[in-house]
Amino acid sequence: MIRRKNSPKYLQIAKAISKRITDDTYSIGSTLPTETFFMDEFQVSRQTVRKSVSLLKEWGMASTRHGSGTAVLSKGNEDGYIQKFGSLADLLQHDAHTQINYRESKHITVSRDLAQLVGCAPQQPFWRLTVIRKSKKTDFVTSWVDLYVRESHQHIIDMIGRFPNRMIHTLIEEGYGEKVVEIEQEIDAALIPDEAADAFQIPRGTVGMRAIRRYFGSNKRLILTGVNFHPAGHYTYRATLLRESNPKS
Repeated sequence: MIRRKNSPKYLQIAKAISKRITDDTYSIGSTLPTETFFMDEFQVSRQTVRKSVSLLKEWGMASTRHGSGTAVLSKGNEDGYIQKFGSLADLLQHDAHTQINYRESKHITVSRDLAQLVGCAPQQPFWRLTVIRKSKKTDFVTSWVDLYVRESHQHIIDMIGRFPNRMIHTLIEEGYGEKVVEIEQEIDAALIPDEAADAFQIPRGTVGMRAIRRYFGSNKRLILTGVNFHPAGHYTYRATLLRESNPKS
């Protein structure tokens, strides 16, 4: 488990409450204790408690009903990954052999065009983190990655800087206590951005491979999107398709 000394208090509280939901201290269908209860227990302000509850709602674990308090909806994702691939590592096979090098981060408002790429509604606030991936063996730049992170998970940026060898879905799960239920991946050919071409040491205007990955939590809620660019000839994607013995009609 990742320990962060400077983890914000509201996140620590949200994770503590989510653990209680997971172990049935607060069962599904029950109502969470009042804001005052949590204020006294954790010695924090009402605003901090409300931010914690907001995170639980974003994680799909709770819902606030006017006049009825906050109800427990689910434990998050309790099931394993649907193994359309052998494992999650198979889907992210390239990432397992690389490490991240941080370049810059910037707070942005998602434009209409960018929203289609990210997979969210326009005008939403996100953090854009730009990193490069290098081979652990050769230090060769294998990919240029723009990560678009929801504000609720902005501290993942710090985690990526501190744990460059960890896979992103692992940082989300260990750092936030939220399981990545689904990763949606699209692969196509695209013009490599000029800065990325310079990092790859290839001519600007070169076409390469683009892999877009959208990470979802409970209730199909987008957590972050990664847009990965790879120079031609330096990325191989493999998948195994198995025929079901009793296919459903």
